[in-house]
Amino acid sequence: MGFKLNIPRQKTPCRKVSYDRKRDAEAAMAAIRTFALHAGGPDPDGHLLNVYWCMDCESYHIGHDRRKGGV
Repeated sequence: MGFKLNIPRQKTPCRKVSYDRKRDAEAAMAAIRTFALHAGGPDPDGHLLNVYWCMDCESYHIGHDRRKGGV
């Protein structure tokens, strides 16, 4: 059993970083929030991130949560 590196795709119709699996996108989102917290950047709760499905490129993206209050 080997190690599988899940690299996001960058050449998509919507020109955003794309993930084939939701689990990979959620892991990347957690890494972004952890980095921001330890780097002294903005509060992770201040700019809530969300994983969403893009119908244009049929993959997952990470973006800001537009709902009021977030998740």
